[in-house]
Amino acid sequence: MMFSIFMCRAIRHPASGYVQGINDLVTPFLVVFLSEYLEGSIDSWSMSDIPSEKISNIEADCYWCLSKLLDGMQDHYTFAQSGIQRHVFRLKELVRRIDEPVSRHMEDQGLEFLQFSFRWFNCLLICEVRFHCIIHIHWFILHFKY
Repeated sequence: MMFSIFMCRAIRHPASGYVQGINDLVTPFLVVFLSEYLEGSIDSWSMSDIPSEKISNIEADCYWCLSKLLDGMQDHYTFAQSGIQRHVFRLKELVRRIDEPVSRHMEDQGLEFLQFSFRWFNCLLICEVRFHCIIHIHWFILHFKY
C-alpha cells in the first residue's frame, strides 16, 4: 500500500517525488484506517483479514490525507528543503530569545540546530513522540496550517 501511495504522490508531484521521511508521515494514517477493520494489537494485524476492495479504499484515504498534509508543507520536500531550513532558523531564534545562555553554549560547542532538528521538521516529530500522540498531532496539522 505504501508503495502505491508513494508512486501516486511522486507522479503527481514530480518536483519532490519521494523523500525519505514521508513514510513516517503516512504510517499514522494507515494505522487509523486499518483500525476500522482490524482489532487487537497492531502486532497481530494481518492484511489478509481485509477484503481487497477495502484495502483499495484505505490506500486512497491514506493518499488523500498524506496529500492534504504535504500540500501545506511542500517546500519541506523540494530541492534545498527551504521549509525545513526556515523552521530550523525560527527554532534557533526562539531558543536565542528565550534562553540566551543555552543558545550561547550551543554556539560555543559548535552544535548546529540543523544537526538535531532537521529530522524533527522532516518527520513532524513522529520518531520522537509516542505513537498514540502522533494521531493527535496529525489531526491538528490537517486542520490548522502552521
